[in-house]
Amino acid sequence: MADKKYWRGAAQKGEKNFRPNFPKSERLNTWEERAEIIAKGKSLRYQSMLISMIPHSQWGISIVLRKEVKPAYYRNYIKRLIREAYRTAKPFCEHPKKIAVTVVGKQNTININELRDVFINN
Repeated sequence: MADKKYWRGAAQKGEKNFRPNFPKSERLNTWEERAEIIAKGKSLRYQSMLISMIPHSQWGISIVLRKEVKPAYYRNYIKRLIREAYRTAKPFCEHPKKIAVTVVGKQNTININELRDVFINN
């Protein structure tokens, strides 16, 4: 087994770039967990996103986008930006949190630094 995961494209170029991954243990897959975060957590709105957070003993995130956010590649792009903001915010937070993000409408622009600050400060 390999110790690190590498980009496939980097192997073709002869480079070995480490790709930070998003561990499966931090993914919240059940609707019950998500509903608990939304019901008990602190909710706020950032652009057309609804973000709910509760303090917890472990990190976790759930991202849901409506199909009205079209096309599919744009939905995937938004998910990647949210995951990256979450990943970069974790070292700066004092306590682990569980976060539920719901994207309601189409975003004009998402600033990763602003979204990271929302995760850190709230």
